[in-house]
Amino acid sequence: MPISTKTVRRPAALSAGALILALVACTPASETSAGASTTQRAGSGLPSAHIHGLTVSGDTSKVLLATHDGLFDVTKQPASKIGDANDLMGFTAGKDPGVVYVSGHPGEGSDFPNPLGLIKSTDGGKTWAQLSDGTLWTSRDGKAWKIVAADFAPAFLAGHF
Repeated sequence: MPISTKTVRRPAALSAGALILALVACTPASETSAGASTTQRAGSGLPSAHIHGLTVSGDTSKVLLATHDGLFDVTKQPASKIGDANDLMGFTAGKDPGVVYVSGHPGEGSDFPNPLGLIKSTDGGKTWAQLSDGTLWTSRDGKAWKIVAADFAPAFLAGHF
């Protein structure tokens, strides 16, 4: 298969987001006395560690990080936390503005099951609605879903829109 070379223009926010991702991913998490990572690094607003996803909104250039500590907007400093502190192991942005899909584990005080299954936000991560309960589902349009037989327990989300 021939290799295609294309020039792709990236918004400045993408470069900034990649730099932030590289810097945060290389920074060790601070520990509490119980051994759990703290939610944010002092003064920066950034999550402590374990970034699992990054997206840059094409219409707003907002840079979002999906982490073990929840979703963060790192467009401006200090970074700001969005919504609940669920452990976002899988993350993908939908094609419509503000739509994101995640999987992972519920945060402290959450009413979601563990694992989360597939949850969706239509307001950029402020609120979430459960779409599935940990069963493996597939959809071509994000509206009609089918259960897929699998000989394994799904652990996290992978997607492309």
